[in-house]
Amino acid sequence: MMNLKKFVLFAPLALIAAASFGQGSAPIPLTLTATGPNLLGTTFQRSVSDLFVDVFSFTPESVKGTVSVNLASPDGSVTFFSALLNNEGFSAPPGSAGASWSFQAVVDASQPLSLTVFGYGGDPSTLTGAAGTYTGTFEVQVAVPEPETFVLMLLGLGMIGGLRASHSRISRRVA
Repeated sequence: MMNLKKFVLFAPLALIAAASFGQGSAPIPLTLTATGPNLLGTTFQRSVSDLFVDVFSFTPESVKGTVSVNLASPDGSVTFFSALLNNEGFSAPPGSAGASWSFQAVVDASQPLSLTVFGYGGDPSTLTGAAGTYTGTFEVQVAVPEPETFVLMLLGLGMIGGLRASHSRISRRVA
């Protein structure tokens, strides 16, 4: 019950922090590289203190697929509150300090890919800020069209080509 009280206390603080200093800070650029078939990914490490809002941007900017995010504070010095992935919110479980926190979401290519992490470096029970470190892994399982999609596309192109050829023969006969 105590962890839930802490979470209820710190969640609004994270939102206030986002409004006050998270909006004005430049995004931290990360590059997604191929890590396997149809898989793009990157890892990162951040040093933080006190209340923080980290905003990440990605290259390539837009991808379509399933995103997996894993955040961890190996030494337990960081407490996570929440995260936004393309403006979709995810809440960290209460008492997530020192633990790994993972979530997944499906994204489309209609908007630039972004991740915002809200948290606290230090001891949240006493509101004593201190330097802390967290790591992150970001992976995208890229959506690949099924073979049926290519077959339908080729059939459609063939039909367009056939109609065009027949239209051109009819035009020659009339002229």
